[in-house]
Amino acid sequence: MPETKDLILCKAVPEDWKEMWENVWSRPECARFMFWDVTADEAAARDRMERTARFQRAHDAWLIREKKSGQLIGFTGVFLEEDGAAAEQGVCLCPEYWRKGYGTQVLRALTEYAKNELGASRFICRCRPENDASRRLIEKEGFRLTEEEAVNDHRDGTPCVLLRFEKEL
Repeated sequence: MPETKDLILCKAVPEDWKEMWENVWSRPECARFMFWDVTADEAAARDRMERTARFQRAHDAWLIREKKSGQLIGFTGVFLEEDGAAAEQGVCLCPEYWRKGYGTQVLRALTEYAKNELGASRFICRCRPENDASRRLIEKEGFRLTEEEAVNDHRDGTPCVLLRFEKEL
């Protein structure tokens, strides 16, 4: 599994529900720019973890664990698009771990994984225009803006825009 200097990307197990719920899924600031809803209670968190673990068994998706604290602090994933390019499925970190370079470590781990394990020669990142932190990270890592994609938020059908960035690997 992908690993960085400070982080381990690991597969979910059902017992991870409480840590992910407390650190990430229950926090509106984590969901702000993502396409998921806050998980309201423990029963919903247990159910979400069961779904997450099933999904991760079949996909290149992981929880993010900080090595120093041992805490689960987020989640991420990567997939191949129809044209063979790899794309991130989002990088979500709980606020206590923002501005520590962890987003950079995750993005670099994903691009290396895509190149070395999936054989991708190009990587795609997407973010909402108002997500300044993600945009700065993506641009800092050498991605170039290629498109503004009109999409609908699957939660409520609200139209929104995603900025599409690409980088050759």
